[in-house]
Amino acid sequence: MSIAWLAALAAGGAFAQSLALLLLLAPRRLTGDEREYARADKPRHWVRVPGYGAFVRACMRLSRSAGAAPPGARAFPARLINGAVGAGAVGLAVYAAGALGGALAAGLAALLLLVSVERALLAVHLWPDTLLGLAVLAFALLSMQSGPEAFAGIALVVGLSVAIRIDSLVLLPAAAILAFLGGPQGLAPSLIGAAVALVLATFYNRARFGVSAPDTTFAYNAAVWVHDRAAQDAPTEALQRAAGATLRGDGVAPARPDVRLRDRLAGLTARLATLLGRETFLSDRLLDRTGNLARYRPGGQRRVRRWLGLALRWTTTVQMLLAVAVLPQTDPALAVPLGLGLTASALVATRSRYRVAYLPVMAVATAVALAGLVEGGIAVSALSAGGLAALALAVFLAAIPARREMAPAAPAASRVLRAVGTDPPR
Repeated sequence: MSIAWLAALAAGGAFAQSLALLLLLAPRRLTGDEREYARADKPRHWVRVPGYGAFVRACMRLSRSAGAAPPGARAFPARLINGAVGAGAVGLAVYAAGALGGALAAGLAALLLLVSVERALLAVHLWPDTLLGLAVLAFALLSMQSGPEAFAGIALVVGLSVAIRIDSLVLLPAAAILAFLGGPQGLAPSLIGAAVALVLATFYNRARFGVSAPDTTFAYNAAVWVHDRAAQDAPTEALQRAAGATLRGDGVAPARPDVRLRDRLAGLTARLATLLGRETFLSDRLLDRTGNLARYRPGGQRRVRRWLGLALRWTTTVQMLLAVAVLPQTDPALAVPLGLGLTASALVATRSRYRVAYLPVMAVATAVALAGLVEGGIAVSALSAGGLAALALAVFLAAIPARREMAPAAPAASRVLRAVGTDPPR
């Protein structure tokens, strides 16, 4: 079977997974940031770069439901298209792995992505991580190329990524590092693409909302960071509600604690554990018996939790350990965006779903490195070094539990604020 056919089959399988989950769960309500992306009016406390919201609203216009119907009832076409985007990312990853490492690498990439319940389930929700997964993978692959086509492609991909979510600016230092390491010069097109996206976003927000900035979520993230320093064991939902209350003026920002370097490092490691460890966002927020914020069909929610719960919680963690184990053999064009992206996501406050934006590039990196080790004969020195690193990561994740997404009861949240706030701007 050719690599192109394998990539097409993997993409079809990924779309079938997301479609099956969409029909089984039948989410009836938008939750969290989905609501903001689906509406065109100005949010109460911040504006975002407008790219992903425009994408969601364009998809929702394809719905046959009446315009007066609730957004949740009109979201099916957008969920379906988002699932198709995720399937496209899977197909591209498999094809790229095959081009870089042969048929074995293509098969391994397909396996790594198709066993990810987290990827398939998140693809039917309207958060930007799935679309960013396609963009980050395209950036990594274009960074290996040179010539005018690669220049234009990098500028386009970086511009679209920044227009989708502002923290995609992390691709700029990634391009700088790759240029320093001697790769094709991708820094100039990255700067051009990001600059164009920021200027256009500023013009859009000024014309529509009267705000002369591409994105104003920095104040919110800073408030989350302050509350995180004051209560590092509080669940994510409590921190975000507290930050929302602070921005509204009906909450009191905690006094800046005298946090030592050791405590700051502890906070960073806890956020890294959330990104690399057990999946918490979907399990706690949507599939938990007391959660179900998306209003899943009860029978479907119960079946997914029973049949796929273990795979959802731990598959990505196993894949992270595998990626670390083969890190010495990983191409820098794949490793640098992956490492920088995950680190940047852990700097302020994080959720486990943010890592989904890096799953396609991680699958390609892992599959190509594994295939190279197998076909070239196991390099004992490289594998032993990577194995020790993976073992260290496993011990780290066992010692530092991931932060819970939601608290089962009020006392944990009360350590921050007992206020009802808004959802996070990411």
